Amino acid sequence: MAFFEVKNITKTFGNTEVLKGIDFSVEKGQVVSIIGSSGSGKTTLLRCINFLETPDTGEIVVDGETVLDDPARAGKISEQELRKRRLHFGLVFQSFNLFPQYTAKENLTLAAQLQAKERLKAQGMHKNRETVAAEMQKISEKADDVLARMGLADKAGFYPCALSGGQCQRVAIGRALMLEPEILCFDEPTSALDPELTGEVLRVIKSLREENHTMIIVTHEMEFAKSISDKVIFMADGVIEEEGTPEEVFDNPKSERTRAFLAHDTK
Repeated sequence: MAFFEVKNITKTFGNTEVLKGIDFSVEKGQVVSIIGSSGSGKTTLLRCINFLETPDTGEIVVDGETVLDDPARAGKISEQELRKRRLHFGLVFQSFNLFPQYTAKENLTLAAQLQAKERLKAQGMHKNRETVAAEMQKISEKADDVLARMGLADKAGFYPCALSGGQCQRVAIGRALMLEPEILCFDEPTSALDPELTGEVLRVIKSLREENHTMIIVTHEMEFAKSISDKVIFMADGVIEEEGTPEEVFDNPKSERTRAFLAHDTK
């Protein structure tokens, strides 16, 4: 059994069928890049995987645990259970989605602090000041370590408005790492960046690969996808048109639609 499996995911908005039965799997430590034209369903697929959208049908399995088996019941899932399921994943948005009123470090610590307080409350320890303080200190130290890994140790106290786009995206990646997700998802992580800032973000993502993180990356950077991926998926009109190794998809595509997309993209 694969570490992560998506089975028959479908999603319709109104009369538009965006996802038409998506099936794929990811092994632990693999990097899978999803490519395709705008409107092919790539971002909707990521949002379904991260429980930001509810698919119409389908199943999602992480490390043998079925986290989605009956989308019709999804609307009845409690917010607490939904947060628990989302913890399997960390999503980095193309537009950063940082809180502008918080510093870089505060953006990293916020979710971790809320999670810790919720856990301590469930354990009946939330009124123990020493326990709470120790937990907050651990989170603070972890945030410092993550910022250092992102090359942002000197930007901890900066607000997003004082950071470059590349720095904001690295803060967003750090925020996703703070909760130690099993699968990191990236939605066009460089599309909002100037070309000169793209490289610094791609270098961080490559470093995460070297640390053996399991990643799903929606990207328009074809050379990057070719260099970093174990598997490449080409989506078109809500279906997986072709998938395989980077060499198979980029150098010897079987589908005419894949060939046409790659020829157009490299012009």
